[in-house]
Amino acid sequence: MIEDSRAGFQPHGRPPVTTGIPAELLLALFLLAAIIPLGMAAWTSGSSDHVPTELGAASAILAATLLYLQFLSSGRFEALSGKIGIDRTMGFHRIAGLAILIFAFVHPFSYISGTLLDNPAASARRLYALVTSPRLRSGVIAIALLTVLIGFALIRTRRFVRYELWRAAHGPIALVAGGLTLHYAIRAGTYSADETLRVIWIIYALTALGAAIITYFVRPWRMWREGWQVEAASVNADGVTQLVLRGPEHTKFHARGGQFLWLSVSPHGPPFHDHPFSIASSAGYLPRLRLIVRHAGDCTITFHALQPGTPVAVDGPHGSFVLPGRTSAVVMVAGGVGIAPLLGMLEEAAERGDKRRFRLLYATRNQAAFACKDALADLGNRLDLKITYCADEACSAPEILRGPVCSDHLRGLLSGLESGDVSVMLCGPPAMMETAADAFLALCVPMTNVHYERFDYGVGRGRIDRRRRFTALAILATVIAAGFLFSLR
Repeated sequence: MIEDSRAGFQPHGRPPVTTGIPAELLLALFLLAAIIPLGMAAWTSGSSDHVPTELGAASAILAATLLYLQFLSSGRFEALSGKIGIDRTMGFHRIAGLAILIFAFVHPFSYISGTLLDNPAASARRLYALVTSPRLRSGVIAIALLTVLIGFALIRTRRFVRYELWRAAHGPIALVAGGLTLHYAIRAGTYSADETLRVIWIIYALTALGAAIITYFVRPWRMWREGWQVEAASVNADGVTQLVLRGPEHTKFHARGGQFLWLSVSPHGPPFHDHPFSIASSAGYLPRLRLIVRHAGDCTITFHALQPGTPVAVDGPHGSFVLPGRTSAVVMVAGGVGIAPLLGMLEEAAERGDKRRFRLLYATRNQAAFACKDALADLGNRLDLKITYCADEACSAPEILRGPVCSDHLRGLLSGLESGDVSVMLCGPPAMMETAADAFLALCVPMTNVHYERFDYGVGRGRIDRRRRFTALAILATVIAAGFLFSLR
């Protein structure tokens, strides 16, 4: 039983907790893995007096190292990054991808930097000779593939890019680029003549290959092995489908409200046809799972027509967006189907007799788009929960506020609460989350108390997003500094 409303959640039976390495330890392990090949190259070669050449070698070593580490920061390995969240993991993954591409291009250009200004024509001829050299061909192709890979990732959210196409291309291109990089390092690498460094490259490459095999083959096999199926599918609100999935009675799937899963409805399709959806139910709802899905794209617009008994596969749980237990009140802001993870959190709180004060602002485009109103009304009877509805379009119900969400709405949520003792949970369109997060920070809510996960990785403009990007850039700056120290030794 809960003796204190701030005591968190004491789960019944097996605890559905998030896993992962603490952020500080994960950072230390990443930096160690990132500089091991560079350090080994420095240790086996001694000093050098030609900085541009050494800078080129350092760039190649760092590009290869970070490329292999990218396979572990794909967002699918909860044992590594479960505590820091998919948005931070994939935001760093995105920024690191750009760094890899820059390192890859610095590598060949560093060898012509000495004559680039004095004799551009000679530099161009030398660069052409490098690019067309049969000995260096694997490296050239790897750089070309990395350019395609990063370019494709940057435009993947555009309407003309199908999600499945991006998923289908991203992993295989990265694998081929990784294989070519290994071939180039062993065949043409300045320092890879050393047996120890060659072994390190093979270990890194095999680790990346193993991560890809787990993601593309082992996980899909496990997903389909447990026997999940659709129990019910229905249109729950305007443009919104509610899916109820059922698994085996003794399912191994244990999740906290707010986490998400990857769902596939194509048992004979390729493994990249799965999509991420927030779990809109608590652990007490198992062996069933509730999903609230917006109609968007060729996949989700058909969900309402799924028949009971349709086999599906789930991979999860993932994410660290769960209800914290250290504050006396919880303020939630949901936009559209962003209500899904917050609904799961509220159900979890109700099941555990959470006595804290809960405030929810639920915003949609119009009155017909509010989902799960009956479930929310029931939770209002089980919790100290006040729900405020907000619609962008004018509606007949006077109790529904007029949107979009603004600072006045958010200030009203904090009325009667101590801003320093409030946990804020946000989920919805990216622009709404940025606006809300910045507004709560301006209202003196501590940054550590504002929580959200976003799936448009690493592109936010809010204060929290900028801070996360700064952290990612600081990590990469440390790696770059190691490269410069290598070239100056």
